[in-house]
Amino acid sequence: MSEKFFLPCAILESKSYNQAVKAETFRPFDIKDTVIICSYQFARSKASDVHAAPWDLVVIDEAHRLRNVYKPSNVIANTLKLALAQKQKLLLTATPLQNSLPELFGLVSFIDEHTFGDLQSFREQFANVAQERVLHVMRDRLTPICHRTLRRQVTAYVPFTRRYPIVEEFTPEDGEDKLYELVSEYLRRDNLQALPASQRSLMTLVLRKLLASPTFAIAGALTSKSQIARR
Repeated sequence: MSEKFFLPCAILESKSYNQAVKAETFRPFDIKDTVIICSYQFARSKASDVHAAPWDLVVIDEAHRLRNVYKPSNVIANTLKLALAQKQKLLLTATPLQNSLPELFGLVSFIDEHTFGDLQSFREQFANVAQERVLHVMRDRLTPICHRTLRRQVTAYVPFTRRYPIVEEFTPEDGEDKLYELVSEYLRRDNLQALPASQRSLMTLVLRKLLASPTFAIAGALTSKSQIARR
């Protein structure tokens, strides 16, 4: 921030926060003419300070971490939502959704709870966005608060590295073929407790992609899923 944009900034974490308090800076989040940078976890732990600070603008990077704010179990997202209520906010993310419309509801509600109403109302109105009328209504609601920037629109400002696709021939060994068939058979089970029903399609794609990596990659993923299922 300082080198590229000449903006004075301060990183707040436990050590710098405590040092500021010892120096009798009783509101470390409220330093005049300084951009404050902190993690989600630290902001959540100091929610009362975050709420009390007179923010000009709160910029939240990797904002897809807030997309499940509609779930009470997402403590960090819900805590930050309350702490930043009535504050001007800008959410930045390159991966806003994972095949779930309620996640869109979550991100939008973090900015404005009135755009879509409550979750039940959202589901009733936009359960079928394949219908042209429903899709138009959703676009109209999103226009004032959502802006999508494509990579090709910023090439004049950001010198992206050119990417060249290369096709490589790959012949799996017998053991790798057998592993692929066994994992595929496992993923086709009707009763698959390791994968939540709402995420099954997406996780199936992820696991199939891992099959193109070394064996230990898929082994680690399956082990973690089985541990979650046992809990």
